[in-house]
Amino acid sequence: MINRSSSLMDNFLKKLEKNSHVIDKFLERNLPSGDILNKRLIESIKYSAISGGKKIRAFLIMETGKLLAKIYNKNLSEKKINELVVVASAIEAIHCYSLIHDDLPAMDNSPLRRGKPANHVKFDDYTAILAGDALLSWAFQIIGDANFIQDPTKRSDISFEIAKAIGPDGMAGGQQADMDFSNQNNLSLSEIEWIQRHKTGSLISSCCLVACILLDAKEEDKKLFEPILKRIAKKPSAVDNWNAIHKSMTPKERREFYKDKKEKPKDMYDDIPKVVLPDPMPIDLKIAENFAEKNLELERYKKIMERKEDPDL
Repeated sequence: MINRSSSLMDNFLKKLEKNSHVIDKFLERNLPSGDILNKRLIESIKYSAISGGKKIRAFLIMETGKLLAKIYNKNLSEKKINELVVVASAIEAIHCYSLIHDDLPAMDNSPLRRGKPANHVKFDDYTAILAGDALLSWAFQIIGDANFIQDPTKRSDISFEIAKAIGPDGMAGGQQADMDFSNQNNLSLSEIEWIQRHKTGSLISSCCLVACILLDAKEEDKKLFEPILKRIAKKPSAVDNWNAIHKSMTPKERREFYKDKKEKPKDMYDDIPKVVLPDPMPIDLKIAENFAEKNLELERYKKIMERKEDPDL
């Protein structure tokens, strides 16, 4: 008898891979080709950007668009699909920029990314910095290009949501906190969640919002995604890591760690509110959310004590 759960996950992973190929094709076609003097920069950009990967953020944008089309009983036009691909590619370019910078010696100092040398190892530090800068700029360039997204209000609204998600109150702020507390192993659960919510959850959460903008979602329908956004931002994976660290301690270390804290050595899932996902919802989106929760930053908070390669989606 075939395990239905396993079959659904296999199907999801196949769709995830197919979506990744679509985004890579867009990047291949639309990233700058480079001239003689900036050829090395373009090589560096494409080395990291067109590299497979799960591209879960792009997948969430595409699936949100499909869900909204079902809600409104409409077929997604080729034009609308292309717009979703543009924004999904921009989000992945931004994610790639963050990974390139995250791996730098001044930050996580990771020699590997997705099974191959990190950008700064393959090229050099200054090229990696500039490649990240260029990817971030290019992402907003294609979102602002009327040839890709015709509606100027949509271009503006999408740019605003993404900029907010990656700025000082989002990804950048979370990264700062992550670096500031990277050598501490006594963070509280709320501090861990704050870092997770801002450093990684903020950009992921924006994926549903930008798709809503493209699909002209009603305000009441946008609320359908609030439970998903809260769960992704909350990320029980952070709790998994908290528990893993707790379980790795000796009884003496555990007593010392918790003696001055409100948190007790228990299953921290007790503190995670149960959220009912909205229906109707494509099964792929549900699986994608669970996949993100379980795999996102799987080793992140072990790195608080031991800096290693940063896993990513």
